[in-house]
Amino acid sequence: MEQRLRELVLEEELVRMLVSRVRESQAAEACGSYLLALFSIGSFVEGVVYSVLISRFPELARDGFPGRKGNLIPSDRVGPEQLLDIAHDRSNRCAAKVSSR
Repeated sequence: MEQRLRELVLEEELVRMLVSRVRESQAAEACGSYLLALFSIGSFVEGVVYSVLISRFPELARDGFPGRKGNLIPSDRVGPEQLLDIAHDRSNRCAAKVSSR
């Protein structure tokens, strides 16, 4: 898993933090703390999506993330819902370009 993360996430410190989230989730699950495990998984997903978007689209960090109302959300204020919406939108755009070739 760490190797795959290093392919997606460029910052080593963030890789270590994400691996820590996975271990926290596993420990929480082992203790029967399923809600904590779920939150740790969510934090992991949010970190991976944010990092991938920033590395592939640096303008998002510079200019902000597009909000639903056309406004820009600063990169330090973007939430998981917006991250997933933007990742989905960018993925669809990429797929459309590839299929039109």
